[in-house]
Amino acid sequence: MENKFACLVLMMGMIGTILWSAPLHAAPVGEGGATPVGIAPQEEKARKIGEDAAGSAAMTPLFREIAKSMNGSERLVNGFLQQPGAAFAENGQKGNLQTTPDQPDDFVAKVRQAVETHPSIQSTLYGARQANDSLNEADGALYPQVDFALEGGYNVSRADNRAGADNDPDGVLSVSQLLYDAGETFNRIDAARENVTGSKHAARDTAQQFCLRAISAYFDIVRLQTKVLLAIDNRNRHELIFKSVNDRAAGGAGTTADVYRTEGRLAEANANLTELTGELARMRASYKEVFGDMPTHRTRPDYIPDIPQNAEAALQYALDHNPTLAQSEAGTRAASFEYDASKAAWYPKVSVVVEGRQYDLSEPRGSDNEMRFYVRFNYNLFDGGSDRARESRAANRLSQAKERERQSRLELERQIASSLSDIATREQRLHALSLAARAEKETFLTYLDLFSIGRRDLVDVLDSQREFYQTASALIDARVMADLSRYVLLSLTGELLPRFGLEDFGWEVR
Repeated sequence: MENKFACLVLMMGMIGTILWSAPLHAAPVGEGGATPVGIAPQEEKARKIGEDAAGSAAMTPLFREIAKSMNGSERLVNGFLQQPGAAFAENGQKGNLQTTPDQPDDFVAKVRQAVETHPSIQSTLYGARQANDSLNEADGALYPQVDFALEGGYNVSRADNRAGADNDPDGVLSVSQLLYDAGETFNRIDAARENVTGSKHAARDTAQQFCLRAISAYFDIVRLQTKVLLAIDNRNRHELIFKSVNDRAAGGAGTTADVYRTEGRLAEANANLTELTGELARMRASYKEVFGDMPTHRTRPDYIPDIPQNAEAALQYALDHNPTLAQSEAGTRAASFEYDASKAAWYPKVSVVVEGRQYDLSEPRGSDNEMRFYVRFNYNLFDGGSDRARESRAANRLSQAKERERQSRLELERQIASSLSDIATREQRLHALSLAARAEKETFLTYLDLFSIGRRDLVDVLDSQREFYQTASALIDARVMADLSRYVLLSLTGELLPRFGLEDFGWEVR
């Protein structure tokens, strides 16, 4: 008879689990193909009834308090899972990360400010500006070169069969203009220009990675805050269970082994709470390093971006806008120009020179000077093989750059496919974990009900409590991972910075 009663209660718990999870199966597909996870509005009334009537009539007030604590933990998790800003998204602003007067977005503003002001990004900017200075340096070869020199020394000359010394310095002013160098100068200018382009894309790539880091830090603060609250609920619930078991043992309804077992689980709950508290403290320090101040937010960001629905569209956009690939392409073009410049060594260089000389500056005489105008033709006949070695090095560098570009393209294709797969997989896992957490909560309440009337062992109650806590904790992590995977895809397609209003923030090297 007792077994039949226990089976009846378990069947009622399983039916309740199916009824709770039915709205999730019937829920419409959300933004970007994600299945909404959380409490449906029609469930609130049923949840209130379940909370007020948790347990059988034989359940003591202490056990009822334990049951209500479990329902509170479920509300905490579902509150975290609820998508913020959903009402705003329905007003035609789906996926928009820009701030509006009606919906201020502290998240977007904070991330933008962090990217614009962090020292690591500023350091990258100075690197890009160095490349621009190198371009200006290469441009200088197109203009006339003006030099002034002082020439002095000890000269011995013989005039009228008499030796005389001349150590007065001469002043020389020369102006030279390059006329022909087989395109070497123009090729080096073009190579420097491509290096500027590559530096700009490298700076954008660095900024995107930092932006992802800032987004992750923002999410992680809320994630860990919620997990700490969940751990506190878990600890408090174990304290209630320990008190109940201790009271039962004192009244002769329990054993000392039950007390020790419950005490061990309570210690485990305290250890989990301590570990999460330390992790949250470390994350706060990391957040301050990224944003420059301590976190004050307690909810997930208002906007989760929409994403391309297929790999082909995402890949095509990424091929045109991904900064890593663009940097590799610029590197290949720069190496090609450098290779063309190296071949100019086999041709002569021609320049025109105008030179004026004033003799004996220590005792200048008006007529003691000269002016020369001439064309200089310079052709290297032998340099020990240096020209050939430079050309070979440039050719190998070009081949290396082409292979790097091909590698970047293949890696980008893989990353796009993996990112889309991660998004779909994490949303599905999120839905599965939500169902599991719901079922484990109902299992705990059923076992607690049976334990209160002596129909179930304590270990079943403790194990179901542990399973719920672990699944709920994993559910919180899964929600954040699912959100972050969308931002990762945006970074691959090159859309991340524009979504945060960072299309042009003083980086463009002109």
